[in-house]
Amino acid sequence: RLARGSGPRGLAAMAATSEQAGVRILRPLLVFPKARLEATLKFRGQSWVHDPSNTDRQFARVRARAAITQIPCLNDAAESRGRARAGMDTLSASLLGRAARFEPAGFCRLDHAKLRLAPPEIATATLASVLIAVGGRSVPPETKAVARLLARLVQGLSGTLHGVSLVPSGREMLAVREARN
Repeated sequence: RLARGSGPRGLAAMAATSEQAGVRILRPLLVFPKARLEATLKFRGQSWVHDPSNTDRQFARVRARAAITQIPCLNDAAESRGRARAGMDTLSASLLGRAARFEPAGFCRLDHAKLRLAPPEIATATLASVLIAVGGRSVPPETKAVARLLARLVQGLSGTLHGVSLVPSGREMLAVREARN
């Protein structure tokens, strides 16, 4: 992800909680080393399943894990990015609550003045959340594309991204799912 120019969210380690298709996924054991988990299971007489994809070097995540053992500061950097992601998520959720109003008909009214006054990273993450919700997609749009769209919106221009059209409407911006979606 670093090689592809990912931001703090993409460079962070796996999140302890996430949402996918309306389901909250909890990963409470991420903080424990693999050896400790295996030792605990052995002590309890429990077996476990090895995922063969976790050792297949064709996957970038496997090669990245190998690099982390070679360069320990990469693990520290991922943990730092994880804390940054958590902070950004909190600020983005707060801005979303102040700047966005989701309507029962499935569109969103955005106060683009509030987006314009927010730090760019927070405004970008907030706009990405709106695009995911209105567009009905589970995968977030590319951060650079959202930042470019945000630059257009704060100038009062319209734009389309991730299956969502954003159109100025007085002091607001309407985020509406594209007809084809």
